[in-house]
Amino acid sequence: MQREKSLRAIQSFLRQMEADNEADECKLFFRFHELQLRETFEETIQSYYQGNAKKIALCGRKSFTSLTEPLYYWFCRPTEAFNPQKDSSFFHQPIIQFITLLERLIDKEELFLYGVDVVQPFYGSFTEHYVLVEGERMYVLHFTIV
Repeated sequence: MQREKSLRAIQSFLRQMEADNEADECKLFFRFHELQLRETFEETIQSYYQGNAKKIALCGRKSFTSLTEPLYYWFCRPTEAFNPQKDSSFFHQPIIQFITLLERLIDKEELFLYGVDVVQPFYGSFTEHYVLVEGERMYVLHFTIV
């Protein structure tokens, strides 16, 4: 019950971030899904992405830190170039809130965080994909701008 509540809270938060970052020139899609584990981790990923996952790489373990910069980009400036010198503070309120929601759902001690390179869905779009693995549970987090 608590897990489902945490999952819904994450999905609701992402919908709010879509609305907060809406721009006339683009459409944003932020998604978070739980996956049913198949025979292998790779098979589950390829099934979810319909064979379009080109590369799966470990980004981090026991920490959500690897998500900080991508979250900053997607939650704070999705239509602008990221400038680390100008934007020195990565920990803005939406990022802290989102990581807190993830920590309620996923035990960091069991976390493996993967980045997934996926064939772009169509010309003019940009996506970033992450898979969070906690024991036998898998979650997909993806951000898309069209």
